[in-house]
Amino acid sequence: MPTLPIPLFTKSYKNADGTVLSDDSAVQYNGFLDALQGLNIRPGEVLAKNTAARNDGLFMWPDVNMIVCVDASVVTLRTVSGQTLVDFASPGTITSAVGAQLVSFCSSLLVSTGAYYVFMAAGGKINYIKYLSGVADPIAEMADADAPTTVTHVAFLDGYVLAISGNRLYFSDNPDSLSWAAASFASAEANPDLIQAMHVIQRQIYLLGTVSTEIWENDGATPFARIPGGLIEVGCAAKYSVVRHDNSLIWLSHTRQFVKFTGIDVEYVSSRYDKEIAGFTTVSDCIGGFIHKDGQHYCLFHFPTEGRTLVYNPDIDDWSEWGVWDSTNTTWDAYDFRATARDLNTGQVFIGKSSAQVIACLSSSSRVDLTGAATTTPFKFLRQTGHIDHGSGKKKRLEELRFRAKRGASVGYAGANNPVLMFRYRNNGNSQWSTIREIDLGAIGENEHQIKLKRLGIYESRQYEISATDDISIVLSNAEADITVLR
Repeated sequence: MPTLPIPLFTKSYKNADGTVLSDDSAVQYNGFLDALQGLNIRPGEVLAKNTAARNDGLFMWPDVNMIVCVDASVVTLRTVSGQTLVDFASPGTITSAVGAQLVSFCSSLLVSTGAYYVFMAAGGKINYIKYLSGVADPIAEMADADAPTTVTHVAFLDGYVLAISGNRLYFSDNPDSLSWAAASFASAEANPDLIQAMHVIQRQIYLLGTVSTEIWENDGATPFARIPGGLIEVGCAAKYSVVRHDNSLIWLSHTRQFVKFTGIDVEYVSSRYDKEIAGFTTVSDCIGGFIHKDGQHYCLFHFPTEGRTLVYNPDIDDWSEWGVWDSTNTTWDAYDFRATARDLNTGQVFIGKSSAQVIACLSSSSRVDLTGAATTTPFKFLRQTGHIDHGSGKKKRLEELRFRAKRGASVGYAGANNPVLMFRYRNNGNSQWSTIREIDLGAIGENEHQIKLKRLGIYESRQYEISATDDISIVLSNAEADITVLR
């Protein structure tokens, strides 16, 4: 009767039919693996600000220590107080926002006057706010007639404000970012594709086109030119899907695969989910966002048309999904998010939402998502393994299954009974699941973490499901079982 490790807590895999999975997980909602392969529940939300409008952009303005919030084109500067956002100034409305486009931001300091600026683009002319001596001026539109007028992305480099429109990279005068010259542009022409997005990392400008990406730099003369060999034959399928992690960019490529570029190599990081993404109806509206919370990194990719939010963990190269379980219709709704910002002083992470019309603050002690200013929905934690067969199609009898679970940490839990994990299984791909077993996670102080389950029957292959809906922390690890192989 050997003792074998059981792959209950492994990486997810969606690039093959679920029937062929054994050691990989088939489904993971609202959970993540940490660096030591422990399975954890994701953070929830608390209300930071009721905006009563769709959020189109969040930006941490580090120079003035404020969060710039754009709610359906209305711009508000807000300070951070604990987990809430407090209005500081309402400079006005972006004058040339196109539809419901997201807002691109950059900021600068004009040394000669001591004035700080934040620049914003949402498909039309560049708008900006000037901040001097604690006072934010009303929002203004870039007045220079030579400035570009259909801008989706802005950035700042070496005293220049950069903007993209069509297949051109425009740049302001230096140091006067409000002044532009008619000839101050360059064309991305290595391939005849339109520029979808622009980002600056380590003083290099990434111009992501529909089928290729060019890398430019300040050459000190032109002033901007493509670096030698600065062409990547990978385009961008969704202009707002690009996220930055450390000194790398991750985005949805024109082949519907997520790629990561470190400045040297292109790495395809979504191989475990490529089949899933290939089946989506629409991907051009994908919205990317980066979250750093409690030592964990999450790259969120929301597909509004598809109604899905996929989450990539770049630290361990794993994917999962965030969502809200609709128990009435027995369906999963996508996690609602359009923008993210992190306060540099407190580390608080803020989520700009669309249908909920609020800004949320992520909280490790919350197990609910905001569906409105005064409404919350508990989110369900769920994991289904592959069809585990221990490398053999022979019949086995499971004598005892053991794993570790965090118990006795239900501070703030309001249920009448102890919180529970729900555990069930099915054999050999059968459509019928076993009766749910409830695993007691203990009252406060009941911290013994070893879970032991006996009399789990005979199978050739077995799929396990673990779920929870109680307002509790979940940490699971170290699964093993005593198995008897039968003749």
